[in-house]
Amino acid sequence: MRIVHKGAIAIGFVALELAFMTVLMTVGGGSIGVLQFLFFTLLVATAVSLLVSFASDRCAGLVKILRSRKTLAIMALVGILDIGMAQLLLTIGSLGANPSVAGIVYRSWVIIMALLSPLVLSSRISMKQMLAFGLGFIGVYIVATNGSLIGVSAAELPYIAAILGAAVCVALANVAIKRYNADTVGSVVIFNAASLVFSALLLVANHQAPVFKMPIATLAAALFLGGITYGVGNMLYMYSLKKLNQMLVGSATLAVPFLTVALSFLLLGTQIRIYYLVAAAFVGAAIFIQYRASSRAPERVQSRNLVERMQIFDITGAFTDTRSAAIEGMVNGGNRALAVKLDDGEYKNDDHHEIFERNGCMAFTDREPHRGVRADELQFIRDMLGVESGQTVLVGLGNPDRVEMAFDEFHTVKRGDGEEPKVLS
Repeated sequence: MRIVHKGAIAIGFVALELAFMTVLMTVGGGSIGVLQFLFFTLLVATAVSLLVSFASDRCAGLVKILRSRKTLAIMALVGILDIGMAQLLLTIGSLGANPSVAGIVYRSWVIIMALLSPLVLSSRISMKQMLAFGLGFIGVYIVATNGSLIGVSAAELPYIAAILGAAVCVALANVAIKRYNADTVGSVVIFNAASLVFSALLLVANHQAPVFKMPIATLAAALFLGGITYGVGNMLYMYSLKKLNQMLVGSATLAVPFLTVALSFLLLGTQIRIYYLVAAAFVGAAIFIQYRASSRAPERVQSRNLVERMQIFDITGAFTDTRSAAIEGMVNGGNRALAVKLDDGEYKNDDHHEIFERNGCMAFTDREPHRGVRADELQFIRDMLGVESGQTVLVGLGNPDRVEMAFDEFHTVKRGDGEEPKVLS
């Protein structure tokens, strides 16, 4: 199965389990203390993610993170934002806000992420992509207000502010996950463990003790959130986020409220109202526009001079969990893997390595890949860029600014405006 299909299946599963999220937050946080519920949920999540790490024989990735103080510190901070702080604020907010309203406010993380992507990831966001998000939020808003288009009450505002804070935390964590190419399974273990420590410190600061005896409904909510949402679900979500364009992944999550409605209809027999269908049409249009307007690999923001000559894509996700030590070293931290498509007239099998090495980068093509690149990684790159017959993909790895400089120099040489690079023996 191709990587892009695996990513689509993963995000579909994530959207389905997220449909239960705000309801479970309300059930869990209302019967025992918010901090006790948070602690127990994260205890379950840490245990489940560790079990998955051992069962899938992915401990090596976790060990690599633990050995790098910088990576460990970044992943721990991101985990606290994405899980610890986000769930704490979401649980508090869900106690005083309508679950539907909580859902739409929480979904605003996708727009916040879109605003942060050009700043943190240098990803180009088009007006069509922002239009798609706007249409999607109209649809979600219609559902959240029960078709009345009336806003929330004044009493709900503090709770809505807490949920909005959770959305900001998740958006910040998402762009950080996309930027730092750490092992997927190992990262989730660190996320959950760091958040567990965070919740334990909150308990101590508030002079509260952990609670392990709770009503059946609360226990079920904690087990689902910890095991499925923050254990398995978070791994699948990170896999999709790293492999696919973050705008496509964000748009897919807009369908979550409608999955909740569908599940309520199928399991509880709740009535499907006309405004549900209207709202679903908005969200469907949003996802369709986003799919058509977004390349599967995000396009880079470049200087005007450079963008007129080539289109550069960020394909770092192709090398998530790579087995090549050389490639892993080139995409660590904030380094990226970027790619351009070349027509046959632009590529003549001559050696391009010297240009990139001179800029402190590494490069290869899909015709002559680096020996550590797997076949599925090459297929992923071709799928992401939409490579056609008669085209070659040139991949550059390293500091993104230096890689772009190497692409620029390579393009200049191909046009005959500079000296040909020397062929390495």
